[in-house]
Amino acid sequence: MLRAKVNCFKCGCSVDKNETYLAQTTERENRYECYSCFKSSRSAKRDLFCGRCKYKFKARVPICPYCSKSDEVIDGNLSLHDLL
Repeated sequence: MLRAKVNCFKCGCSVDKNETYLAQTTERENRYECYSCFKSSRSAKRDLFCGRCKYKFKARVPICPYCSKSDEVIDGNLSLHDLL
């Protein structure tokens, strides 16, 4: 059985293709991510706030789960005082 090597798009390391995570971009381009990069990127959730929905949430990607928009999503540990 042949093992194809691909480069991880985050760290650039050459790894076996069967030991990677395949992610498709919006342009339908295949990107391969090694296990260590995949594991480290999946555990980093951030505190976010959507100004459109007034919703505070944690996510890896800055897209609101209610309105599916990212134009008014900001990083933040906001308090009630900040919103008023």
